[in-house]
This record gives sequence, C-alpha cells and structure tokens, in this order.
Amino acid sequence: MSAQGSQRRLVCGPTVAAACDDAPATPGACELHPAAVARLAWRDIVIIVAAILLASCWAIGNSPLARTEPHRAMTAHEMNSTGEWVVPTLFGQPYLRKPPLHYWVLAAAEQITGSHAEWVYRAPSAASIALLGGLIAYLSGRWFGRIGGVAAGLSLLAIVPLWSQTRNADVDALNTLLTVATALAIVELGRVRTFASWGWAVLAGLAFGGALLTKGPACLPVVLGTVIATIVVHRRRNLLAIGLALAAGTGLFLAWAWMAVLRLQAAGQPLDKQGVDEVARNLTAFDFASIGKALLLPATIAVYALPVALALPLAWSRAAAPAFSESHRRLIHLIAISVAASLAIGVISRITNPRYMYISLPMLCPLAGAVAWAVVQASDTDRMRLQVQAILKTSAIAFLGLTFGLTAYVAWRTSQITIGLIGPALLGGAVGAWLITTWSSQRPASLAGVCVALLMLATAPYSALHNQTRREIASYGAAQELRRIVGEQRSVCAGDWVLTGPELFLYADVSVDFYRHGLAGVRSLPHDGWVVFHQREWEAWANRRDRFDPVIVLPTRNRNAILAYYHGARDSDVKAAARVDDDMVMKGQTPAADRAPSQ
Repeated sequence: MSAQGSQRRLVCGPTVAAACDDAPATPGACELHPAAVARLAWRDIVIIVAAILLASCWAIGNSPLARTEPHRAMTAHEMNSTGEWVVPTLFGQPYLRKPPLHYWVLAAAEQITGSHAEWVYRAPSAASIALLGGLIAYLSGRWFGRIGGVAAGLSLLAIVPLWSQTRNADVDALNTLLTVATALAIVELGRVRTFASWGWAVLAGLAFGGALLTKGPACLPVVLGTVIATIVVHRRRNLLAIGLALAAGTGLFLAWAWMAVLRLQAAGQPLDKQGVDEVARNLTAFDFASIGKALLLPATIAVYALPVALALPLAWSRAAAPAFSESHRRLIHLIAISVAASLAIGVISRITNPRYMYISLPMLCPLAGAVAWAVVQASDTDRMRLQVQAILKTSAIAFLGLTFGLTAYVAWRTSQITIGLIGPALLGGAVGAWLITTWSSQRPASLAGVCVALLMLATAPYSALHNQTRREIASYGAAQELRRIVGEQRSVCAGDWVLTGPELFLYADVSVDFYRHGLAGVRSLPHDGWVVFHQREWEAWANRRDRFDPVIVLPTRNRNAILAYYHGARDSDVKAAARVDDDMVMKGQTPAADRAPSQ
C-alpha cells in the first residue's frame, strides 16, 4: 500500500480506507475533505439518540390509551399479574393476535417504573425509534464517515410518518427497529470479509427473530428485499452467514410457537388462530381494486418519505459519482435495490395500506448520509451542492409551514392556546426569520441544522394533535359512565367489545367475564348482572330483549356500546337451550354454554 493510502487508513479507519483503496482512477476521487474522513464518535450517537428521544417523548402521556394501545398495555399488565409469559392473555383468555415480544417489553417497562400510566407503555416505542437512529448513524458512520453518520441518523427525524409510531403503545415502532436492524446487518454482512462478519450474523439472527416475535411476517418484505439486493450486488459473499442468521431467527419464533401450543394444550384451551387467519385473509383476498391500490404503493411511499427520499436520485446522480469509490457505489446500489425490492414484494403481496410499509422508510437514511459525504467534498459551485442547498431551503420552509399549520389547526380544533402550543411556533418563527435574513449565505451544514431544529419544534403541535385525536377516539368518557352505573370493581359480561375497545373496562375499573367468541351466538347467560353488548351482538338478541332492564347506550364515539342488566333466563328457554346444547354435543360441536367463562 502506498504511503498516501497508509495515511488515509490512520486518519479515517479501516472501513473508509478500504473504500479508498479500491477507488477508481477518477481525478480527486480519493482526495477526501477532512470532514469526510473524520470518524463518528460515540458522543455523536448519544446526541442523535437523545435528540430523537426528546422529539418523540413530547407529551406522550397526555392522552388515554386508544385504538389498539389498550390491547397491548392490558395484555402486558396481565403478564405481570398472572406470571404467564408464554401465552398472552386478555381478561384471562388467550390473545394471540400478535406474538409476545412487544408484550414482554411493555411488561418490563411496567415493572421497572412501577407505574401503570400511559407514558410507561408508550416510552418503549419512542426508545425504539431513537435506538434505530443511533444504529443508522453508527453504520452510516462506518460507511460514509462522521458527516455521513450524523446526517443519516438525524434524517430519521424527517420521516414524518414514523412520528405516529413513536407516540403510541403499539407494536409498530419496535417492529421497525428490529426489521431495519436485520436489513442493515445483512447489508454489512455483504460488505465485510473478516471474522467480524459473524458478529453481524448474530445481530441479524437476533433481530430477525425479534421481528418475527413482534409482528410475525410483517418484516418479510424488507428482509427478503435486502437479501435479494445483497445477492444481486455481492453474489455469494457471506450468503451462508446470512442464511444461518435467518434460520436462527426463524428458529426462535418456532420455539416460542411450540411452547405456546404445548401450554394451550396442557390447559385444555383451543388454539387462537385469529392472527394466522388475518394473514391468510390478506394474502388470499383478490379484487381488482386492491391490486390498483397496491400498484400505487411505491409512489405513495416515495411521497411519504420526502424529503429523505430525494437522497436516492441524488446519490445515484453523475454529480455525486466523483465522491464515491467503487465500494461506495455498490453499497448505494444495494440499499436502493433493497428498497425497490421491498416495495415490489409489498405490491405482490397486495399491501394496500401504506402504513404497513413504513418499515421500509428508514432504509433511505443511509443514502442521506451518502449525499452528505459527497456534498462535503464538493466545491461551492458544484451542481450537486447547489441542488442539496435548494432542497434543504425548501425543506426548511416546508417544516416551518408544518409547524405553523399544525399549531393553527390544533388551536382551532381545541379552542385553546397554551404556552406549550404557541411557544414552539414562536421559536420556529424566529428560526425562519433568521433563515430569511441569511438566505444567500447559508451552507448545507447550517441549513441541515435549521431543518433539524424546525422538525423538533414541529413535533410539539403534532403531539398535541395526536393526543387530541386519541381523546376523541378513546372510550374514556363512556368508561366513566360505566363505572358510575355499575360501580367500581364490579363484574360485567362482554364479548366483542373487549376486542373493540378494552379501554372501556380499563378506565371503568371493572372486571370482565370475557366471551371470546362474542355474545351473538349465546342463547342465555349463567347469572343476572350487567352486560356490555356491541351493536351487532345486541341485534342478535332482538327476540330476547325483554330479559333486560334498564338498557343504556354508552357515549362511545360510534354509539355502538349497549349496557343492559340481565334478569335471567326463563325455564322454558333454559330447557330449549339445553336441548340445543345436547344436539351440538351429539354432533361433536362445542355448546355455547361451554364457551362461557367459569364463574
């Protein structure tokens, strides 16, 4: 190796030096700017993680649990209460809509904090995205130096669709962390040739197993897309290690599934296949409307990923080519192909909701690091540098408009103006005024800093809007009415409403006799007492409503929760139900009475 190559190795470390050694003979291609060869320090990663965590945790405890949040939080709480960690349960019944890893994380957070507050169940999601930002920064720093690592890590803040994941207690943020960690580890496995590759194989295996244990096959489009890209770009390099890693992760998931089946069989419980059935329905459903929506998925995701998505054409542009070695070009091609392949798999799988492909968006962040690497080495009049400056200025204006727009909308929607709401808007206005007065002299680094500052300010009104929406959706007011009528720590019977909105019972502080198959097929109840019907269940009891008094419509959002007091079955009805049950037993079917929980 030449003395110049040795000097680069001492300055920028083995990863960047290896990239320089195989660089093409392009004039200036390896004459790296000092900012480009600087190594990413751990303090840089800590600052990135802290910034994302701060932006994600703004007022995360200021709204009740809503949508599917209570399903996760209450299931995790039952794990701590019952000590059953293999089979998740909801009101004592097996609940396997999702695998258990997210419940384990929430249960651990509950134990660590000793609190049942809403922020306890949402904090792991914020931490997941913050850790993902740190991981992206670390790997991008290995690939594109300190400037690339910092730019890639902070660009995660600019992917606005991920903001909703960081502020709820659902599985999406953890699934995004583990899925992208698997994909990035596979990318690194395709690059390295040393014994250290097995360390990345271990990370890939654990992350893949964790993703399967979090949301099942939802991770497969991104993981398989990255494997395809690795094969295309690197052929067979470390393919064995990648295969073993994915096999090990699959083994972790199958081991849990086997233990869960054994546990259910030992308890005499039927297998809960609702999650499997949901996946099967999504894969087998066929109609031309869904195909048309699926074909729009790549364009929709590209729009949602703006402005980070613009890093893809910039990194591939001719203007950026002189800054990259052959190793860098292969890496950029691999990441771009992995994103394209992931979206193609999503289209083939007929995924019509873009939310299910948000996990592919963070894969664009390393490309933002690549662009930053190229910009640092460009001259002030370089075409690419001017393009990036224009994009950053436009993004800054857009983020400022987002802050003002969200602030105005929240103020109108809530009819309130608070310091926490108006303060970030005023600070954003000050940053915007400074940007305008120094418009012509702004450089890419300072413009990027302005964008990060405006993004962090925009998260304040976004959090206020997010919390207001959850207050309107959650059944908190109905729960207070339910507690007033029934009384605290009393018992009610319920079926479909447990799966529709379990926060109704959480905030009412009542226990539930849960009919997991719903109340629509139940002919009579075993005892007198209060019953919470879903509207569709209440309609099935149309010929037996004389057994209920009083009947009250709870003030849920859709007015589809009916609270009624059951006064018991008539003797003739009991005998008729018994005859029906006897016939069902003769046919090998499970009687409705046997599906009721034991008292």
